[in-house]
Amino acid sequence: AARVRVGRWTIVENDGRIATGYYVHGRQEGVWTTWYANGTRTKVQPYEGGVLNGTQIEWLPSGQRFAERTYRQGALDGPATITFPDGTIAREDWRQGIRVSQESGR
Repeated sequence: AARVRVGRWTIVENDGRIATGYYVHGRQEGVWTTWYANGTRTKVQPYEGGVLNGTQIEWLPSGQRFAERTYRQGALDGPATITFPDGTIAREDWRQGIRVSQESGR
């Protein structure tokens, strides 16, 4: 029988990234944080019952904040902001996984 993941886990990806968070009854639960191999935080993701639910934040290896996206029940749903290294900012709005608007500029 397969072992059900429970409790705090640390997972090392093939590219050296490290993710930490909790499993409840085999599903990701609460905030999961991922770091690049160099120790810089890359992603914070909130899970409920194994699906993304809430605001996900991502950073570049330099530590610059790159993206903030809103998820509801595993699908993009709400505002998303992406800040590119050149300073360009893309703003999107999502509803149930479908992009309903997009704009970009500095």
